[in-house]
Amino acid sequence: MKDSRSRERLVGLDSLRFICALVVTMGHGLGPPLLQGTSHGASFLWVVQALLHNLYNGPAAVIVFFVLSGFCIHRPYSTGKNLEVGSYLARRLIRILLPLAGAVFLSHLAGVRLTVLGNSILWSLVAEVIYYLIYPALLPVVRRVGIRRVLGASFVGAALVVASTHNPYGEYAAYGYKLNWIVGLPCWLAGCAVAQTLNLTTAHPPSRLRLASWRTGVYIVSVCLSVLRFHS
Repeated sequence: MKDSRSRERLVGLDSLRFICALVVTMGHGLGPPLLQGTSHGASFLWVVQALLHNLYNGPAAVIVFFVLSGFCIHRPYSTGKNLEVGSYLARRLIRILLPLAGAVFLSHLAGVRLTVLGNSILWSLVAEVIYYLIYPALLPVVRRVGIRRVLGASFVGAALVVASTHNPYGEYAAYGYKLNWIVGLPCWLAGCAVAQTLNLTTAHPPSRLRLASWRTGVYIVSVCLSVLRFHS
C-alpha cells in the first residue's frame, strides 16, 4: 500500500507549492530589505526599488495554487473512477477547515483582524472550499460535455463578474466571498483540464532547457503583469 501511494504522488508539486508560498510571503512585504537605509531620490535607485517591489507577484502565486488544486482533485477521477462523495468531502474539508479555524483563532490572539468571509488573505481558502463542494456536481457535467466546454463557460462567468463590478486595482479578493470563487474558477478548472488531457504514463518529460525556459518565461510574465497592475 505504501509503495502504491508513493507511485501516485507526483514529484515536484510540493516544490511548486513551496515556491508559491515563498512568493506570497515576499509579496506581503516580507522580502529582504536590500535598499534599507539608502536614499530613493536617485533615478537609478527608484528603478531598482520599483523592480524589487514587483519581483514577487503574490496573486499570481495564489492562482498557481488554484491550478495545482484542480489538477490534484480531478486527476484520480479523470479516467472514470467513481467518486464517493461522503468520503471525498470529509477528506477535503477536514484538511482545509481545521487549519483555517486555527489560523483565525491564532490571529485573534495576536490582535490581527483575519475574517473568513471578509476581504482578507483567507479569500483563496474560502474559494477552495467552494470548489471542493461543487466538484461532485461538476464532475458528471465534465464527463458529459467535456472539460473544455465547462472551462469555457467558467471564463464567461468570470468575465461577466469582472465587467459588472467596479474594481480599478484588479484585486482578486475585492469581489467578496460570493463572487471571488467565480473569478478564480477558470484557473481551478484549468488544473482539471491538465489532469484530463495529460497521460502521465506515456508523456515524455521535457528537456531541462525547455523546462527552464518555460519556468523563467512564466516568472517574467508575472513580474510584467505586476508592473502593469501597479504602474499602468
